[in-house]
Amino acid sequence: MFDIPPFHPSFWAGSGSGGAYASLSSGASVPSALPTRAEKAAEFGGCCSLGALAPRSKPGGQGVARLIWERQSAFTLVEILVVIAIIGILVALLLPAVQMAREAARRMQCSNHLRQLGLALQGYHNSHNVFPPGFISNRPQEPEWGWGVFLFPYIELKSMYNELNVNRNRLPDVVADNYLRYNLTTPLGLFRCPSDRTPNLLPREVRHFDYVGAPYVFEPATSNYMGVIGFWDRGNGLPNNGVLFGNSAVSIRDIDDGTAYTFMVGERERRCGAGTWCGVRDPYDIGQFGIYYVVGRVSIKLNHPLEIGDDSCREGFSSSHAGGGHFLLCDGSVQFVSNTIDFSNAGIDPQLQQGGFSNYEVRLLGLYQRLGIRNDGVPIREEWP
Repeated sequence: MFDIPPFHPSFWAGSGSGGAYASLSSGASVPSALPTRAEKAAEFGGCCSLGALAPRSKPGGQGVARLIWERQSAFTLVEILVVIAIIGILVALLLPAVQMAREAARRMQCSNHLRQLGLALQGYHNSHNVFPPGFISNRPQEPEWGWGVFLFPYIELKSMYNELNVNRNRLPDVVADNYLRYNLTTPLGLFRCPSDRTPNLLPREVRHFDYVGAPYVFEPATSNYMGVIGFWDRGNGLPNNGVLFGNSAVSIRDIDDGTAYTFMVGERERRCGAGTWCGVRDPYDIGQFGIYYVVGRVSIKLNHPLEIGDDSCREGFSSSHAGGGHFLLCDGSVQFVSNTIDFSNAGIDPQLQQGGFSNYEVRLLGLYQRLGIRNDGVPIREEWP
């Protein structure tokens, strides 16, 4: 390396071999002849470009007394790829954790919605000494109200309840009214589980609400919470052994097994057809397009893999939560029930339209079935959930 002389306006007296240094302000003497470019390159050992040593002139032709050693700095392609790979690994590690945290929040909110519905059901019971009917069953092949609308005065929806005039108007009359029908298509967040991806209005391809005499295609607001009808697959207002069935009027005193050991409401999500809060399509039809818009039965396994046709999860309960689903019990508490809960129909046909269990048969039922029956008489000895 060589020593770079200090800056001075008269550093360069000229260019080429004929130029000479002027005297510096310090008084030090300098060589009278400039080294050639080749000599200067040789002094550097040929390690740099000669262009890097060329003097740079200011605008206007005035010389600059400085030699610049220029070195361009930047990331190499390999370095950039390594950084991108590290960022990708970190995102892959963090994304599942973020998704789990979000699902935990949605699951908690779903549980809170069921608790609020439980408070409304208890409020209805306090006013009427019975729980609301699971659904009204008067005429076949026509829709009827479901249990959800009877809770409106207890969930701050009394104005909507009064406008629907549930005690006088039938559901087909409201559907046919261009103004009142808007109430039936109003999304109600309290009846929705945040983990479910069903649209706000129940799509026809998921579960249609067509019926004879309907003025046009009707898609009611979606609900994810179904009343527990019991074990039997019965419509037409026939009695069942759950809490919310056709024309039911079950009181707490009728729940012999204890309110803390009896299901009242459970979940159902899009894969299994979800449902609606307004009512049933046909109270006499026990198929998936009949009464199972607002209720479900425990003779279908929780989160049953069969999702098409009768005796599928479209008549039971399911959820978008991993490992199980939420159930509201008659005491107002909410429990998360695992998919692995003891399940057994004990070889009994749920299609039986009359009669009940024998004392022997009821003891062979699974824990899941007995929790859905209000009066089986068999104590719950297993720890659950």
